[in-house]
Amino acid sequence: MGNPRVKNQDELQQEADNFLQKRLRNVGDAFGAVDDAYMGFMRDKVLQLPQEGSLPVDAGLRGIREPLGRTLFAARHGASSNPQYKYTGNEGGDKAAIIANRALHAGGITAAGFGLFELGGAIVNQFGGPADSPTNAQLIM
Repeated sequence: MGNPRVKNQDELQQEADNFLQKRLRNVGDAFGAVDDAYMGFMRDKVLQLPQEGSLPVDAGLRGIREPLGRTLFAARHGASSNPQYKYTGNEGGDKAAIIANRALHAGGITAAGFGLFELGGAIVNQFGGPADSPTNAQLIM
């Protein structure tokens, strides 16, 4: 019977680093899958961009739909989609562009939500004022 080998500090640190890297990669993959689904929905269902090739020349709003597919709703490198509507794979530039693009989406969603919140408040404030209350001469039921 041999004694179990005791790991030194470097080995323990390496195991902890590998564990953390694996977990972070899993989280990143999950965010990537959500991003691919959202961007794919926008390209395929909303903009109705083709899976292969480009839109026909006489397609409605072609001048707006294709640039939106290439910029605002572009797929990450490695995502399965039409190569025309995907980032090029330039490691540094693409990551910065993707981060800025997704921040723009998040900001737009946040601003839209705040606008709806304010609209709801304005609608609620239209009711329940003195005009909706009984006068002193009326009996309260």
